Amino acid sequence: MAPLVIFAHGLGDSGYSGIDYARAFAKQGYSAYTFDFNHGTFRDDMTKMSIFTERDDLNTVVDHFKEQGYQNIYLLGASQGGVVSAMVAAQRDDIRGLMLLYPAFVIPDMMHDLFPRQDFPTTFNLMGMTLGREYVKDLPGYNLLGTVSKYQGPVLIFHGTRDLYVPIHYSQQAAAMYPHAQLITVQGAGHGFYGHQEKTVTADLIDFVRKH
Repeated sequence: MAPLVIFAHGLGDSGYSGIDYARAFAKQGYSAYTFDFNHGTFRDDMTKMSIFTERDDLNTVVDHFKEQGYQNIYLLGASQGGVVSAMVAAQRDDIRGLMLLYPAFVIPDMMHDLFPRQDFPTTFNLMGMTLGREYVKDLPGYNLLGTVSKYQGPVLIFHGTRDLYVPIHYSQQAAAMYPHAQLITVQGAGHGFYGHQEKTVTADLIDFVRKH
């Protein structure tokens, strides 16, 4: 059975955002899967989601494919989906490799800056999306980078030098904490890869899976 790449989308996005990556892997003979997180797209009631509910969602997806007989499973996550993928990989011993696109390891610091006294409202606005207390209530005291860096497998991180949403130093710190990680900086890229940047990143992703 071919190796499987599971794509996890970012906050408010959808599985369709990973379709180009999935198609590229499929053309190389790999299996690829994208999906929507529960309450994780802009069309949903996003007050019910958090990185922890999405972690549980992704674990369910991985378990499903394990039951189908897939053994070589790779996780590919973008932005918040990168955070969630990293959390799942750290929990399990059956993830062959981890690929992160501009992972949003800034989330705990961002929420601390918004609510320094931990006076979490029922709902709040973040980048035009309405989130809820569920999103922030379990973040205080949670050591995100310390948790995800427990993953012992190979990690490949891509981050743009002009990312205004997630400063690149978060990925630099993560890469230094992982036992086996490589950070590739994408010159001039913001919080997302397009055109030539996306093609180059895609080629590197495929090469990563091929090598491991």
